[in-house]
Amino acid sequence: MDGVVVVIRDGDEYLMIQDASGKFKGSWSPVHGSLEEGETPEEAGIREVQEEVNLKVELSPGDKITTTTADYKTDNLHWYLTEGYSGDIQVEEREISDHEWMSLNQIEQKELLPQAENFFQDYMPQR
Repeated sequence: MDGVVVVIRDGDEYLMIQDASGKFKGSWSPVHGSLEEGETPEEAGIREVQEEVNLKVELSPGDKITTTTADYKTDNLHWYLTEGYSGDIQVEEREISDHEWMSLNQIEQKELLPQAENFFQDYMPQR
């Protein structure tokens, strides 16, 4: 099963969420989740953002930055970057313990999910 990660940028800051449970409890990452049967990665990304942080985003294949290989739960992770969103953040408290808008320098200082750490090192602009 594939996963999706949606990197939401607002100016120089990125929305990061902190996992509330599981193997990586306490780690930070962009909004992420698994594709459901029959979903495209774009549809899954839109759904996950709505479910996890109550924001509305639009994603198209052109918003995809990369696809990375397996982590512990998925075959492939599809990474998207969007700057457009609407709504007020309300987190899904069973899955997310905290959220913050962070600069790349702030992200660098946090404990990140391993795939998120690799992504920010490899694909985001240097400061």
